[in-house]
Amino acid sequence: MILLHEILVITPVEFTQDSLVWLHTYTGLPWWATIILATSLLRLSISLPLSIYQQNITAKLENLQHEMVGITTNLKRKTKEDMFRHEWSEEYTRRMYNRSVRKAWKDLIVRDNCHPVKSILLLYLEVPILVLSTFALRNLCYMFPKSNIYAYENYLELTTGGFGWILNLADIDHFFILPVLIGLINLANIEVTIMFRLKEPTRLQKGFFTFFRLVALIIIPLAPYIPSSLSLYWITNSAFSLCQKFLLMSPKFRRLTRIPETDSELSHPYSYLYEKIKNRAQLMRRLK
Repeated sequence: MILLHEILVITPVEFTQDSLVWLHTYTGLPWWATIILATSLLRLSISLPLSIYQQNITAKLENLQHEMVGITTNLKRKTKEDMFRHEWSEEYTRRMYNRSVRKAWKDLIVRDNCHPVKSILLLYLEVPILVLSTFALRNLCYMFPKSNIYAYENYLELTTGGFGWILNLADIDHFFILPVLIGLINLANIEVTIMFRLKEPTRLQKGFFTFFRLVALIIIPLAPYIPSSLSLYWITNSAFSLCQKFLLMSPKFRRLTRIPETDSELSHPYSYLYEKIKNRAQLMRRLK
């Protein structure tokens, strides 16, 4: 009963923190490898399956749009016939048509089990995981929430659990290599997303992309003031996200994971990306 009470009162951050300590102790890996392993396990067990599910829902919705073209054509003809048969007004006919279209769309969504809300499940889980992991690593570096002997032991292990030029993961990266990598990988994530958009983005979408670019650049001067363990976690998380994007582009992987084929799917995505990068590089040279 006491153990159950202790489990119930533990905060999500403390649970994440204890899980990291357990993984480090169980595997015997240095802290830098523990952080990379924990991040990879989270991405492989949660983020990747949810991304596949998200792509599945998105592909189904795209294919339903094509099916709706024929349905709306039939509904227009039927509604026009009903208008003359029942002597409906144009306003009433329009309302009946819109109601029929909405019902047909809902029926298709129910049939294929692909409600649009399901496509944003990844965001609902990725953000909390990012926040929890960030605060958990911060607690380990600053001996929060309790500065006891166990917190001090974990802190000491962090100070010697680094690699290369960052032996102390509780300290900042004095060479600024990790902060620059964070910014570059985040920018790469944004640019790859933009390059694979087949449709011209709207003004609102362009504004969002510009905002995210600015955030990625602003992180570079801010990151040197945070512990290297956090920088390492953010880099691993962003790098995995980039690799995940490349993986989900592959038609073979999409068929393997049963993601439906769509008109917007590229048969040679990597060649397409290479051409995009090459064209952008040529444009940059001309501007110079």
